[in-house]
Parts: sequence; structure tokens; C-alpha cells
Amino acid sequence: MAVDISLHQLKVFLSVAEHKNFSKAAVVLRMTQPSISIQIKKLEQDLGVRLFDRLRRNTHLTEEGQLLLTYAKRMLGWISSLESDLEDLRGIKVGNLVVGASRVPSSTTFPLAFALFKKQYPETNIVVKTALSRQVEQWVLDNEVDLAIVGGDVTSKFIVRERYYEEELLVVLTPEHRLAKKDKLLPEDILSEPFLLPYTGRVAKFVDDALQQKGVVITDYVTLGSREAIKAALAAGFGITIMPRSAVELESKLEILTTKKIDGIELQYPVYIIHHKDKHLSRLALTFLEFLRKLQSDLSVSKSIHVNGKATRRQSSRHRRENFSQRLFSPDK
Repeated sequence: MAVDISLHQLKVFLSVAEHKNFSKAAVVLRMTQPSISIQIKKLEQDLGVRLFDRLRRNTHLTEEGQLLLTYAKRMLGWISSLESDLEDLRGIKVGNLVVGASRVPSSTTFPLAFALFKKQYPETNIVVKTALSRQVEQWVLDNEVDLAIVGGDVTSKFIVRERYYEEELLVVLTPEHRLAKKDKLLPEDILSEPFLLPYTGRVAKFVDDALQQKGVVITDYVTLGSREAIKAALAAGFGITIMPRSAVELESKLEILTTKKIDGIELQYPVYIIHHKDKHLSRLALTFLEFLRKLQSDLSVSKSIHVNGKATRRQSSRHRRENFSQRLFSPDK
């Protein structure tokens, strides 16, 4: 049976399968929902099978749909490899690259790398997708990104990982917090305060495991949903947290927040560059990869200047902290 399937149909199919919703796929692809439905209906007619079950507001793949999903990813992967090979022939002045980044690097080191690379290669088209580490790894496995930067251990045998750097995690609090005034911050000291988390993920597990090795188990968690919300709560004088040093550099320099190490515990969170072991990396991807390596070496992010928070202008520090908290908690934000 001869089947006439276009790449556009496959991309529409993949989007619906990923989002499990025709409307969401239409928004992502900048199409109308009727157009999405027409493409899927034509694909089902051409193949002679039903690809989706429509149950209430969600759309689920049938067994035949699951099979097509496997082959569609392969076919689009081959097309991507062909495009990469053609880019190699043209050089790296132009080209497309999709990079995944988990929460820690996407909010600390990666934005600078992205900006500097685009400045050097302005005609390249780089798309950055961010999510939790486990989702980014799945993108790598599904060939939805060319390479990625993720925090925490990577276990899949299909993923090649390269140690990028280590992000130092520190206790974050206000300069006037009673714990900030201690010469040594002991592991058990942090049990006396509400412990703020942006979300549950690998960083939280990494911290939990390190503390439990010292016999410290945190039970008083408060989840606020984002690092910015946590910073605002901290600035208002509520609780403590543990964050990457680079995530609070600005607030430390402004003396809004300060950081402290936990005595006897080294919290060095590993960050990796990863890609699928069978992925053909284009010249653009390889150039970007080498750029990341060199930039990290030059910047020495893990050894960046640390402001220890021993402010000489406590009053102005307090005013900045109050303004910072009010700005982030303002209803119109």
C-alpha cells in the first residue's frame, strides 16, 4: 500500500500527541483548530487507521497511533540529521539548534552563554526549551532537542553526559537573620526555621540526601513555586532556603540577602551537558558545545566572587530588602 504522508502532517501529529489536545497543538503550531483536525483526519484516512481516541477534553493515542509516533520521531530525526549535514557544508554562519536546559542552569549560567554565542553568531537560530531535569532528559531521548544542560545525575544508558560544572548550594537568608550572625552554621540549625522550596525536584533531593547523611531531616517545608517568590519571602524575613550561589549573586551584592555555608557539608551540585548517544551533532551544535566549555573555563562560575553579607550599611540594606519584597509581592506583577 502506497502512503502519501507529508512532513507537515507528521509535525502536526507529533504536536497533538505531545500535548494530548488539539487546541494546544494549534496554538503551538500557530494554526487553527479546524486545520489541525483536517490534517489528522486526512492522515487517518491515508493510513486507514484511527490514531487518537477523543475522551472528554483529552486526546489519547491508540495502539496504531503509538506505532506511528515511534516511526514519526525516527523520520523527523533523519530529516534533522540531513539538515545538519547540509549546514555542515555551508558552515555555521546560519543554522538551527534546539537546546534544553533545566531550572538551575537556565536561571544562572546559561543565559549569559546564550547571549554571548548569539552575539558572535547572530544569524544562527537557537531555540531554548526549559523544564525540570527529568523532562529535559526525555526531550533528549525523544530527539526533541539537539543537546541539553541539566542538573543532577543522569542515568539513561542512551544519554552521553559530560560534566559541565558544579553549582555551589548555600543557605540563603537575610543579613539580619539570627542564623546569619553565627560564626558556624550547623546542620541542625536549619531545623529551627521554615524551609522554603521553589518546587520538588533533584536539587531538593540532593540537599535532603546530603543533610540526612548528617542525621538532619527537614520536615517543615514550604513550597512557593518559584525562586523569585522565595526570594521575596526571604526578603520579608520569612524562613530560609538553600539555593545556587549564582542565583542570588545580585541580591547578595545589594545586601538584600546573604549566604552561608553549612559547617561540615559541601553542597556541590553537578551540572552536565548531555545529548543522545546516537545523535548526529551538526557543526553548529559542536561549535556551541565547545563555546560552552571555553566560556565556563574562562568565567569559573563556581569560583565567582561571593559577597559574604557582612554589610556596613544595615539601614540602607533593610530599605532595599523591603522594596524588593514589596515589588515582587505587588498584586499587579
